[in-house]
Amino acid sequence: MTGAGSPGEPAAPPPRAPISEAPAAAQPTPQQALAYFGSLYVNWDYRDLPARQRRLAAIAVGDAHATERQAAAQSARDTTLTRAHAWNKGVLVSIAADRLSPGVWVVVSREQTGGSGEYEALPAGFHLTLARVARVDGGWAVSSWEPQS
Repeated sequence: MTGAGSPGEPAAPPPRAPISEAPAAAQPTPQQALAYFGSLYVNWDYRDLPARQRRLAAIAVGDAHATERQAAAQSARDTTLTRAHAWNKGVLVSIAADRLSPGVWVVVSREQTGGSGEYEALPAGFHLTLARVARVDGGWAVSSWEPQS
């Protein structure tokens, strides 16, 4: 948010426009950006999760970038997934523009989570994510990734 803070403080600068951000792997189309990000997002195990989340942050812009940076920092400190040897494997089933909400994409994945303890023998299921993309230098990048289920 821009605007003045306390009296005497300068106004905060406006956020950078996504076009000025330079993600590590811009994709040629919105669908390819969503497919690349989504495939990385749904396939991980406890050994590579923080690095994978840092990679997701590097290829994203805006809210998705910030969310994945924060997730990487948190998962690096969390030992729950390590103790359970947790993993997640998935495939993207569908990527489609939301006809009712311009600029929103609906991404459906089928995922299986496993490991020991509370992660043992979990059933595979479908998951729905609402996402947005932004035009950036070199193509497109995910700017918002909001899992719904």
